Amino acid sequence: MILPTDLPREVAERAVQPGFDTVLDQARSARRRRRRTTIASGMAAAAVVGGIAWGTGPGSDGGPDPAGSSRSQAPTEITGSVDPDLPAGVHRILSGDMVDPWVVSPSDGGIAALWADCGGANGCRIALVSRLGDQVSSRVLPETAFPSLQGVPGGWLLETADGFTRVTPEGEDQPVYDTGGSLTHPEPGDTAVSTRRGWRLLRGDKLITVPAPEGDTVQAAYVTPAGRIVVAVRRGSGIVVASSGDGSTWSYTHMTTAADRIVGAVIAGQGDDVAVALLGDSPDGSIPVLQVSVSDDAGETWAYASEGRLAGGPGGLADLNGLAVGADGTTWLTTGSAGLVRVDSRANVMATQLSSHDRGVFAVADRVCLVTERGRYDVLSCSDDDGTTWVTQALPGLQ
Repeated sequence: MILPTDLPREVAERAVQPGFDTVLDQARSARRRRRRTTIASGMAAAAVVGGIAWGTGPGSDGGPDPAGSSRSQAPTEITGSVDPDLPAGVHRILSGDMVDPWVVSPSDGGIAALWADCGGANGCRIALVSRLGDQVSSRVLPETAFPSLQGVPGGWLLETADGFTRVTPEGEDQPVYDTGGSLTHPEPGDTAVSTRRGWRLLRGDKLITVPAPEGDTVQAAYVTPAGRIVVAVRRGSGIVVASSGDGSTWSYTHMTTAADRIVGAVIAGQGDDVAVALLGDSPDGSIPVLQVSVSDDAGETWAYASEGRLAGGPGGLADLNGLAVGADGTTWLTTGSAGLVRVDSRANVMATQLSSHDRGVFAVADRVCLVTERGRYDVLSCSDDDGTTWVTQALPGLQ
Protein backbone atom coordinates (compact mmCIF):
# COMPACT_ATOMS: atom_id res chain seq x y z
CA MET A 1 0.00 0.00 0.00
CA ILE A 2 2.25 2.76 -1.28
CA LEU A 3 1.26 6.23 -2.31
CA PRO A 4 1.94 6.84 -6.02
CA THR A 5 5.43 7.98 -6.83
CA ASP A 6 4.34 10.51 -9.45
CA LEU A 7 2.45 12.83 -7.11
CA PRO A 8 3.29 16.51 -7.39
CA ARG A 9 6.54 17.04 -5.52
CA GLU A 10 5.03 19.29 -2.88
CA VAL A 11 2.30 16.71 -2.21
CA ALA A 12 4.62 13.71 -2.09
CA GLU A 13 6.99 15.38 0.35
CA ARG A 14 4.33 16.05 2.95
CA ALA A 15 2.36 12.81 2.48
CA VAL A 16 2.60 10.05 5.05
CA GLN A 17 3.48 6.91 3.13
CA PRO A 18 1.10 4.03 3.94
CA GLY A 19 3.65 1.50 2.73
CA PHE A 20 6.57 3.54 4.06
CA ASP A 21 8.16 3.78 0.65
CA THR A 22 11.49 5.13 1.91
CA VAL A 23 13.00 5.97 5.26
CA LEU A 24 13.59 9.55 4.19
CA ASP A 25 9.88 10.19 3.54
CA GLN A 26 9.02 8.88 6.98
CA ALA A 27 11.82 10.88 8.54
CA ARG A 28 10.25 14.08 7.25
CA SER A 29 6.89 13.29 8.83
CA ALA A 30 8.50 12.10 12.05
CA ARG A 31 10.39 15.36 12.50
CA ARG A 32 7.15 17.28 12.00
CA ARG A 33 5.22 15.00 14.34
CA ARG A 34 7.19 14.92 17.59
CA ARG A 35 10.60 14.55 19.16
CA ARG A 36 10.46 11.70 21.62
CA THR A 37 12.54 12.40 24.71
CA THR A 38 10.52 10.62 27.38
CA ILE A 39 12.60 7.98 29.11
CA ALA A 40 10.83 4.71 29.85
CA SER A 41 10.96 3.43 33.41
CA GLY A 42 14.23 1.70 34.19
CA MET A 43 15.89 2.68 30.92
CA ALA A 44 18.71 5.10 30.23
CA ALA A 45 18.38 7.03 26.98
CA ALA A 46 21.38 6.98 24.68
CA ALA A 47 21.97 10.32 22.97
CA VAL A 48 22.92 10.06 19.32
CA VAL A 49 25.65 12.36 18.09
CA GLY A 50 27.16 12.98 14.69
CA GLY A 51 30.46 11.65 13.44
CA ILE A 52 29.80 7.93 13.93
CA ALA A 53 32.18 5.91 11.81
CA TRP A 54 30.60 3.21 9.66
CA GLY A 55 32.52 0.24 8.35
CA THR A 56 34.52 -0.56 11.50
CA GLY A 57 34.60 -4.02 12.96
CA PRO A 58 31.52 -5.68 14.47
CA GLY A 59 31.10 -4.74 18.12
CA SER A 60 33.12 -1.54 17.90
CA ASP A 61 31.53 1.89 18.15
CA GLY A 62 29.46 2.57 15.05
CA GLY A 63 30.35 -0.69 13.34
CA PRO A 64 27.64 -2.67 11.54
CA ASP A 65 26.74 -6.04 13.01
CA PRO A 66 26.96 -9.18 10.90
CA ALA A 67 23.97 -9.46 8.56
CA GLY A 68 21.38 -11.91 9.79
CA SER A 69 22.69 -12.23 13.35
CA SER A 70 20.04 -14.05 15.36
CA ARG A 71 19.32 -15.58 18.75
CA SER A 72 16.44 -17.06 20.70
CA GLN A 73 14.37 -15.12 23.17
CA ALA A 74 11.62 -16.28 25.49
CA PRO A 75 8.48 -14.12 25.44
CA THR A 76 8.47 -11.55 28.23
CA GLU A 77 6.11 -8.93 29.59
CA ILE A 78 6.34 -5.54 27.90
CA THR A 79 8.84 -3.34 29.74
CA GLY A 80 9.13 -0.53 27.19
CA SER A 81 12.88 -0.92 26.79
CA VAL A 82 15.33 -2.02 24.11
CA ASP A 83 16.18 -5.72 24.15
CA PRO A 84 19.62 -5.84 25.86
CA ASP A 85 20.60 -8.97 23.91
CA LEU A 86 20.51 -7.24 20.52
CA PRO A 87 23.88 -6.81 18.75
CA ALA A 88 25.63 -3.60 19.79
CA GLY A 89 25.06 -1.68 16.56
CA VAL A 90 21.35 -2.52 16.43
CA HIS A 91 20.96 -1.67 20.12
CA ARG A 92 22.51 1.75 19.56
CA ILE A 93 20.04 2.56 16.79
CA LEU A 94 17.00 1.51 18.81
CA SER A 95 18.27 3.54 21.77
CA GLY A 96 18.57 6.71 19.68
CA ASP A 97 16.78 9.88 20.64
CA MET A 98 14.89 10.13 17.32
CA VAL A 99 14.30 6.43 16.64
CA ASP A 100 10.97 5.33 15.20
CA PRO A 101 9.67 2.14 13.55
CA TRP A 102 9.20 3.34 9.96
CA VAL A 103 7.86 -0.04 8.83
CA VAL A 104 6.16 -2.79 10.81
CA SER A 105 5.21 -5.71 8.60
CA PRO A 106 4.02 -9.32 9.10
CA SER A 107 4.89 -12.38 7.07
CA ASP A 108 4.53 -16.16 7.51
CA GLY A 109 3.99 -16.04 11.26
CA GLY A 110 6.78 -13.53 11.87
CA ILE A 111 6.88 -9.78 12.23
CA ALA A 112 9.60 -7.34 11.18
CA ALA A 113 10.34 -3.73 12.00
CA LEU A 114 12.54 -1.36 10.06
CA TRP A 115 13.90 1.10 12.62
CA ALA A 116 15.61 4.37 11.81
CA ASP A 117 17.25 6.94 14.05
CA CYS A 118 17.37 10.23 12.16
CA GLY A 119 18.51 12.45 15.01
CA GLY A 120 22.18 12.72 14.11
CA ALA A 121 23.97 15.19 11.86
CA ASN A 122 24.95 12.45 9.42
CA GLY A 123 21.44 11.40 8.43
CA CYS A 124 19.58 8.23 9.35
CA ARG A 125 20.93 5.05 10.90
CA ILE A 126 18.81 2.03 10.02
CA ALA A 127 18.27 -1.40 11.55
CA LEU A 128 16.09 -4.35 10.55
CA VAL A 129 14.76 -6.55 13.35
CA SER A 130 12.46 -9.54 12.81
CA ARG A 131 10.86 -11.94 15.26
CA LEU A 132 9.53 -15.44 14.60
CA GLY A 133 8.24 -17.07 17.77
CA ASP A 134 11.13 -16.83 20.23
CA GLN A 135 13.78 -16.26 17.54
CA VAL A 136 14.99 -12.71 16.94
CA SER A 137 17.12 -11.76 13.92
CA SER A 138 18.65 -8.32 13.38
CA ARG A 139 21.12 -6.38 11.30
CA VAL A 140 22.35 -2.85 10.69
CA LEU A 141 21.73 -1.70 7.13
CA PRO A 142 24.30 0.44 5.29
CA GLU A 143 23.59 4.13 5.52
CA THR A 144 23.38 4.29 1.71
CA ALA A 145 20.69 1.59 1.59
CA PHE A 146 17.60 3.86 1.68
CA PRO A 147 15.55 0.71 2.29
CA SER A 148 11.90 -0.18 1.92
CA LEU A 149 10.29 -3.31 3.38
CA GLN A 150 7.12 -5.20 2.43
CA GLY A 151 5.68 -8.47 3.66
CA VAL A 152 5.56 -11.13 0.93
CA PRO A 153 5.19 -14.93 0.89
CA GLY A 154 8.29 -16.44 2.46
CA GLY A 155 9.38 -13.32 4.36
CA TRP A 156 9.89 -9.66 3.52
CA LEU A 157 10.96 -7.98 0.30
CA LEU A 158 13.81 -5.64 1.18
CA GLU A 159 14.74 -3.07 -1.46
CA THR A 160 17.95 -1.09 -1.10
CA ALA A 161 20.16 0.88 -3.45
CA ASP A 162 21.83 -2.44 -4.31
CA GLY A 163 18.65 -4.24 -5.38
CA PHE A 164 16.16 -6.68 -3.89
CA THR A 165 16.39 -9.39 -1.26
CA ARG A 166 13.78 -11.62 0.31
CA VAL A 167 14.57 -11.79 4.03
CA THR A 168 13.12 -14.97 5.53
CA PRO A 169 11.50 -15.04 9.00
CA GLU A 170 14.64 -16.88 10.14
CA GLY A 171 16.79 -13.93 9.02
CA GLU A 172 18.28 -15.51 5.90
CA ASP A 173 18.70 -13.65 2.58
CA GLN A 174 17.38 -14.87 -0.77
CA PRO A 175 18.11 -12.85 -3.92
CA VAL A 176 15.18 -11.46 -5.94
CA TYR A 177 15.63 -10.26 -9.53
CA ASP A 178 13.76 -7.46 -11.29
CA THR A 179 13.46 -8.81 -14.83
CA GLY A 180 11.86 -5.67 -16.21
CA GLY A 181 9.70 -7.92 -18.35
CA SER A 182 6.00 -7.42 -19.00
CA LEU A 183 3.30 -9.83 -17.91
CA THR A 184 0.31 -11.00 -19.92
CA HIS A 185 -1.35 -13.35 -17.42
CA PRO A 186 -1.30 -12.90 -13.64
CA GLU A 187 -1.20 -16.21 -11.81
CA PRO A 188 -2.36 -17.53 -8.42
CA GLY A 189 0.41 -16.85 -5.91
CA ASP A 190 1.52 -13.57 -7.51
CA THR A 191 2.00 -10.69 -5.06
CA ALA A 192 1.78 -7.02 -6.07
CA VAL A 193 4.62 -4.95 -4.61
CA SER A 194 5.70 -1.34 -5.01
CA THR A 195 9.28 -0.58 -6.03
CA ARG A 196 11.22 2.54 -6.92
CA ARG A 197 10.78 1.58 -10.57
CA GLY A 198 7.02 1.17 -10.27
CA TRP A 199 4.64 -1.64 -9.37
CA ARG A 200 5.75 -5.22 -9.91
CA LEU A 201 4.37 -8.72 -9.44
CA LEU A 202 6.56 -10.97 -7.31
CA ARG A 203 6.58 -14.51 -8.68
CA GLY A 204 9.07 -16.82 -7.05
CA ASP A 205 12.40 -14.99 -7.14
CA LYS A 206 11.46 -12.66 -9.99
CA LEU A 207 9.75 -9.27 -10.25
CA ILE A 208 7.63 -8.69 -13.36
CA THR A 209 5.93 -5.49 -14.52
CA VAL A 210 2.28 -5.27 -13.46
CA PRO A 211 -0.14 -5.36 -16.42
CA ALA A 212 -2.30 -2.28 -16.91
CA PRO A 213 -5.24 -1.39 -19.14
CA GLU A 214 -4.30 0.53 -22.28
CA GLY A 215 -0.73 1.00 -21.03
CA ASP A 216 -1.78 3.26 -18.16
CA THR A 217 0.59 3.94 -15.27
CA VAL A 218 -0.30 1.80 -12.25
CA GLN A 219 -0.82 3.75 -9.03
CA ALA A 220 -1.66 0.74 -6.82
CA ALA A 221 -2.39 -2.96 -7.30
CA TYR A 222 -3.63 -6.10 -5.53
CA VAL A 223 -3.75 -9.73 -6.70
CA THR A 224 -6.29 -12.17 -5.23
CA PRO A 225 -5.26 -15.74 -4.30
CA ALA A 226 -6.99 -16.95 -7.49
CA GLY A 227 -4.86 -14.62 -9.62
CA ARG A 228 -7.35 -11.83 -10.37
CA ILE A 229 -5.71 -8.41 -10.36
CA VAL A 230 -7.22 -5.08 -9.30
CA VAL A 231 -5.35 -1.92 -10.29
CA ALA A 232 -5.77 1.82 -9.88
CA VAL A 233 -4.35 3.76 -12.81
CA ARG A 234 -3.99 7.42 -13.66
CA ARG A 235 -6.33 8.49 -16.45
CA GLY A 236 -6.38 12.18 -17.31
CA SER A 237 -6.90 14.18 -14.11
CA GLY A 238 -8.52 11.28 -12.25
CA ILE A 239 -8.06 7.68 -11.16
CA VAL A 240 -9.61 4.61 -12.82
CA VAL A 241 -9.94 1.29 -10.97
CA ALA A 242 -10.15 -1.86 -13.09
CA SER A 243 -9.91 -5.62 -12.56
CA SER A 244 -8.82 -8.48 -14.79
CA GLY A 245 -8.43 -12.22 -14.69
CA ASP A 246 -6.00 -12.45 -17.58
CA GLY A 247 -4.19 -9.10 -17.66
CA SER A 248 -5.62 -8.17 -21.05
CA THR A 249 -9.41 -7.96 -20.66
CA TRP A 250 -10.44 -5.40 -18.04
CA SER A 251 -13.66 -4.67 -16.13
CA TYR A 252 -14.37 -1.05 -15.21
CA THR A 253 -16.87 -1.20 -12.35
CA HIS A 254 -15.52 1.39 -9.94
CA MET A 255 -17.00 4.91 -9.92
CA THR A 256 -14.88 7.81 -8.67
CA THR A 257 -15.93 11.14 -7.20
CA ALA A 258 -14.30 14.59 -7.40
CA ALA A 259 -11.96 13.42 -10.15
CA ASP A 260 -10.30 16.81 -10.49
CA ARG A 261 -9.11 16.65 -6.87
CA ILE A 262 -7.80 13.07 -6.79
CA VAL A 263 -4.01 12.89 -6.57
CA GLY A 264 -3.49 9.23 -5.68
CA ALA A 265 -4.94 5.87 -4.71
CA VAL A 266 -4.10 3.06 -2.27
CA ILE A 267 -5.34 -0.55 -2.56
CA ALA A 268 -5.41 -3.32 0.04
CA GLY A 269 -7.02 -6.75 0.03
CA GLN A 270 -7.41 -10.18 1.58
CA GLY A 271 -8.91 -13.02 -0.40
CA ASP A 272 -11.58 -11.57 -2.70
CA ASP A 273 -12.19 -8.61 -0.38
CA VAL A 274 -10.61 -5.43 -1.72
CA ALA A 275 -10.53 -1.80 -0.54
CA VAL A 276 -9.55 1.32 -2.47
CA ALA A 277 -8.83 4.70 -0.87
CA LEU A 278 -8.74 7.79 -3.10
CA LEU A 279 -6.61 10.67 -1.86
CA GLY A 280 -6.78 14.37 -2.59
CA ASP A 281 -4.84 17.53 -1.88
CA SER A 282 -5.75 20.39 0.43
CA PRO A 283 -4.44 23.98 0.69
CA ASP A 284 -3.72 23.40 4.40
CA GLY A 285 -1.08 20.81 3.50
CA SER A 286 -3.08 17.73 4.46
CA ILE A 287 -3.95 14.79 2.21
CA PRO A 288 -7.73 14.28 2.52
CA VAL A 289 -9.29 10.84 2.08
CA LEU A 290 -11.91 11.57 -0.59
CA GLN A 291 -13.44 8.11 -0.95
CA VAL A 292 -13.10 4.59 0.40
CA SER A 293 -14.61 1.80 -1.70
CA VAL A 294 -14.99 -1.84 -0.67
CA SER A 295 -15.65 -4.96 -2.73
CA ASP A 296 -16.27 -8.56 -1.65
CA ASP A 297 -16.02 -10.05 -5.16
CA ALA A 298 -12.55 -9.06 -6.36
CA GLY A 299 -13.64 -5.74 -7.80
CA GLU A 300 -16.78 -6.76 -9.68
CA THR A 301 -19.09 -4.67 -7.46
CA TRP A 302 -18.38 -1.89 -4.96
CA ALA A 303 -19.87 -0.09 -1.96
CA TYR A 304 -18.75 3.51 -1.46
CA ALA A 305 -18.00 5.71 1.53
CA SER A 306 -17.63 9.22 0.17
CA GLU A 307 -16.83 12.52 1.86
CA GLY A 308 -20.05 12.67 3.89
CA ARG A 309 -19.41 9.32 5.58
CA LEU A 310 -15.71 10.00 5.93
CA ALA A 311 -16.19 13.08 8.13
CA GLY A 312 -13.78 12.25 10.92
CA GLY A 313 -13.78 15.83 12.21
CA PRO A 314 -14.24 19.36 10.85
CA GLY A 315 -11.92 18.63 7.95
CA GLY A 316 -12.89 15.00 7.43
CA LEU A 317 -10.41 12.12 7.32
CA ALA A 318 -6.91 13.05 6.20
CA ASP A 319 -3.30 11.86 6.05
CA LEU A 320 -3.78 8.15 5.46
CA ASN A 321 -0.87 6.09 6.75
CA GLY A 322 -2.29 2.57 6.67
CA LEU A 323 -4.97 0.54 4.86
CA ALA A 324 -5.84 -3.12 5.46
CA VAL A 325 -8.65 -5.61 4.87
CA GLY A 326 -9.53 -8.20 7.51
CA ALA A 327 -10.59 -11.81 6.97
CA ASP A 328 -14.26 -10.88 7.42
CA GLY A 329 -14.09 -8.13 4.80
CA THR A 330 -13.84 -5.25 7.26
CA THR A 331 -11.59 -2.45 6.04
CA TRP A 332 -9.31 -0.64 8.48
CA LEU A 333 -7.56 2.71 7.99
CA THR A 334 -5.13 4.61 10.14
CA THR A 335 -5.10 8.36 9.58
CA GLY A 336 -3.35 11.36 11.03
CA SER A 337 -6.68 13.08 11.65
CA ALA A 338 -8.73 10.38 13.39
CA GLY A 339 -6.40 7.48 14.19
CA LEU A 340 -7.93 4.06 13.55
CA VAL A 341 -11.07 3.98 11.39
CA ARG A 342 -13.30 0.97 10.63
CA VAL A 343 -15.28 0.59 7.38
CA ASP A 344 -17.67 -2.36 7.18
CA SER A 345 -18.75 -4.27 4.08
CA ARG A 346 -21.56 -1.76 3.46
CA ALA A 347 -19.14 1.18 3.63
CA ASN A 348 -20.37 2.38 7.02
CA VAL A 349 -17.59 4.30 8.77
CA MET A 350 -16.70 4.38 12.47
CA ALA A 351 -13.64 6.00 14.10
CA THR A 352 -12.13 3.80 16.83
CA GLN A 353 -8.93 5.62 17.77
CA LEU A 354 -6.76 3.64 20.21
CA SER A 355 -4.03 6.16 21.05
CA SER A 356 -2.92 9.70 20.36
CA HIS A 357 -1.10 8.45 17.26
CA ASP A 358 -2.35 5.28 15.52
CA ARG A 359 -0.56 4.20 12.35
CA GLY A 360 0.48 1.41 10.03
CA VAL A 361 -2.52 -0.93 10.24
CA PHE A 362 -2.24 -4.41 8.68
CA ALA A 363 -4.26 -7.64 8.73
CA VAL A 364 -3.13 -11.27 8.87
CA ALA A 365 -5.83 -13.93 8.60
CA ASP A 366 -8.44 -13.05 11.25
CA ARG A 367 -6.22 -10.65 13.19
CA VAL A 368 -5.82 -6.91 12.63
CA CYS A 369 -2.85 -5.04 14.11
CA LEU A 370 -1.54 -1.49 14.20
CA VAL A 371 1.17 0.53 15.86
CA THR A 372 -0.10 2.64 18.77
CA GLU A 373 1.66 5.27 20.83
CA ARG A 374 2.79 4.48 24.36
CA GLY A 375 5.51 6.54 26.03
CA ARG A 376 8.93 6.57 24.41
CA TYR A 377 8.32 3.45 22.34
CA ASP A 378 5.21 2.51 20.41
CA VAL A 379 3.61 -0.90 20.84
CA LEU A 380 1.79 -3.29 18.54
CA SER A 381 -1.94 -3.56 19.30
CA CYS A 382 -3.83 -6.52 17.81
CA SER A 383 -7.43 -7.73 17.78
CA ASP A 384 -8.91 -11.03 16.63
CA ASP A 385 -12.53 -10.12 17.39
CA ASP A 386 -13.18 -7.29 14.91
CA GLY A 387 -11.82 -4.60 17.19
CA THR A 388 -13.86 -5.43 20.30
CA THR A 389 -10.76 -6.12 22.39
CA TRP A 390 -7.11 -5.30 21.80
CA VAL A 391 -3.96 -6.97 23.11
CA THR A 392 -0.59 -5.19 23.07
CA GLN A 393 2.85 -6.66 22.48
CA ALA A 394 6.33 -5.26 22.08
CA LEU A 395 7.62 -4.46 18.61
CA PRO A 396 10.58 -6.51 17.32
CA GLY A 397 13.71 -5.29 19.08
CA LEU A 398 11.92 -4.22 22.25
CA GLN A 399 10.87 -5.93 25.46
